[in-house]
Amino acid sequence: MENVSILKVWLMMVIAGALIFSCSSIPEKEINDARIAIREAEMVNANKYSQEELNGAKDHFTTATNLVEKDNDKARENAITAKGMGDAAYYKALMEFIASQNETTKKSQEEAIASHADKVVPEKYQEADSLYGEVKINFEKLRIRSEQLKMEQDKGKKE
Repeated sequence: MENVSILKVWLMMVIAGALIFSCSSIPEKEINDARIAIREAEMVNANKYSQEELNGAKDHFTTATNLVEKDNDKARENAITAKGMGDAAYYKALMEFIASQNETTKKSQEEAIASHADKVVPEKYQEADSLYGEVKINFEKLRIRSEQLKMEQDKGKKE
């Protein structure tokens, strides 16, 4: 009789342990990664250049945070989707932002040439032209780095 009670207690402990370990943990890292991806996308005007992707990321992020402790597996899935969409919004917005800034800078340079700034204020024109060259180089570096990050991200998705 005593062996039956010990067996029942042992069985209950095994079942309780299985229940505890089967519960998913809160997806803190995934939610934080999604939050960062959305914030970075917003920093490059994703609300202007890639609004659909940004809104999708925000929707999935909201769903993820609402599901925490209710269904951590679905919360994790939504957070991962939010991060992916946030990264996509960032990449798309960054490319558009760079193109827009290059166009604005080029127009400014053309206007300066048309107004003969190179002859009227040659020192200021030379300084502005030099800054324009630096800006082009920095935008190109940013574009290349962004493409590298996207390729790394795409590679990570395939693995």
